[in-house]
Amino acid sequence: MGRQEAQKVQAGQEAAVRAVTVIGLGPMGRAMASTFLAKGYRVTVWNRTAGKADEPAAEGAERAATVHDALAASELVVLSLTDDHAMYAVLEPATEALSGRVLVNLGSHTPKSARDASRWASSHGAAYLTGGVLASPPGIGKPGAAAFYSGPKEAFATHREALEVLTATDYRGADPGLAALYYQAAMD
Repeated sequence: MGRQEAQKVQAGQEAAVRAVTVIGLGPMGRAMASTFLAKGYRVTVWNRTAGKADEPAAEGAERAATVHDALAASELVVLSLTDDHAMYAVLEPATEALSGRVLVNLGSHTPKSARDASRWASSHGAAYLTGGVLASPPGIGKPGAAAFYSGPKEAFATHREALEVLTATDYRGADPGLAALYYQAAMD
């Protein structure tokens, strides 16, 4: 392979890593999408209430027509949904699009529900990272914001740079329930 071909391959790999989908566009999801956009990421967004995608789309995000399209757009999928029930309601109709994706659930969950969700995602071919964000929407992307993560170490390592666009990261181990446990302890 020549130098120019190698540079094209590397550029393509970097572009793939610098793409993210954000599903759930409440205040936190919109803050995350805006932060990714400001850092030069290609961002695809989707929300059950389509109008919530207007603001990120005006900033340059790509609006997915369906959750299936949103999942297909990026390997890294950040979920900013209220809880695991919302996650299942949104993703269950599109399970065939989960294979090969890394789901980063930054919604509310318990250690048990995080473990259950991880098993569910794995059964559909997706890696699952639990996150516990220790910041409010205005703090996303700012110094001092942090988040706990747990789940497959390889998935975390692959996407750590992207996750650090949002907050500092604190990886707590392979057990997907650990981030939820540490988050709950920090909130107490």
